[in-house]
Amino acid sequence: MARILLAIGGTIFLVLGTLHGVLTLRDVATPRAFTPTDKAVRIAMQGARLAFNPRVTASHLLQGIAVVVAATYLVLSLCFWFWGPALGSGISLLCILAAIVLS
Repeated sequence: MARILLAIGGTIFLVLGTLHGVLTLRDVATPRAFTPTDKAVRIAMQGARLAFNPRVTASHLLQGIAVVVAATYLVLSLCFWFWGPALGSGISLLCILAAIVLS
């Protein structure tokens, strides 16, 4: 049972990551998924230089520790009102924690 729960938790992150990658690549040509809905904000962002965000890099470094990653993504998605990733991260976190308890 622990292996199944761990596989479910990992699969959710695999699906979310793949979807994120596909949408990001699609947005290179025609921004639709990861772009502000307010046209003025979009224009202002296009005129600004991109700043390096160490929090994003830190979260990517934590991917080797499944529980920390799931919890981190859950908190970030809740803070920024991303309901889809929050739901997926929450379910993954529960599956991973249940797998650890059962193993």
